[in-house]
Amino acid sequence: MKQVKDLWIESVMNSHQGKMKLRPSESLFDRIPMNSNKVRIMSLRQMKIAGVAASLLILINSVAIQSINTSMASESGDIAYEDQLISDYNLYKYE
Repeated sequence: MKQVKDLWIESVMNSHQGKMKLRPSESLFDRIPMNSNKVRIMSLRQMKIAGVAASLLILINSVAIQSINTSMASESGDIAYEDQLISDYNLYKYE
């Protein structure tokens, strides 16, 4: 089976021999519009503002996640093991 697969791979890899490589026409590149004047450059002030905004978002998200984790940890300590919703997992046993 492996030899058949190897032969198939070799035949596929060698199937391109004798084929001509495709090349685009010379006039194609002349028809592509070059709109270099539409590039917008950000000033240093705008870059600083964007950096500060990203830093604040990361800080606010980390504080929110930390407060959620601490509140969940304090709530999980309050629940006693006797107050479970399911006392046994024999769901199909009727008495």
